[in-house]
Amino acid sequence: MRPLLALLTLTLTLAVSCRDKSDDELIRDAVHRALTAVNEKKPGAVVEDAVADFKGPRSANLQEVRRIITGYLLTQGWVRAFERKLEVAVDGTTAHVDLEVVVTKGNKVERLEDVIPTQASVLDMDLDLEKREGKWRFTVGDYKVVPF
Repeated sequence: MRPLLALLTLTLTLAVSCRDKSDDELIRDAVHRALTAVNEKKPGAVVEDAVADFKGPRSANLQEVRRIITGYLLTQGWVRAFERKLEVAVDGTTAHVDLEVVVTKGNKVERLEDVIPTQASVLDMDLDLEKREGKWRFTVGDYKVVPF
């Protein structure tokens, strides 16, 4: 009986782990890849999942957004982005993400709880995505700085 139970448990575990990810999970993965790229200071990877005609803040194109991110990451010394809120709304092949990020700079910070307000900014980001050729891609991005 035990070998049968072990086989059943293994089969269920494999079935759950092999399932396709939902659109919500795929979008969250794209956002997390971008945040990881910020934390690893890889500006090109931050916008890796953006479409070629991406529109950023103040109608900046993808090349300009990449240049701004590169400049920021190279001139600010130590930088870390912490996700504080992530809400995803999917509507067919389009989606909207409301993302709140705390960006710290200066002294190294490992936990969000350790942030001193003078070394951090809170960004409320609005991101739109489209599913193109089976992959979720960022199409529009904007942000505003909110009180800490």
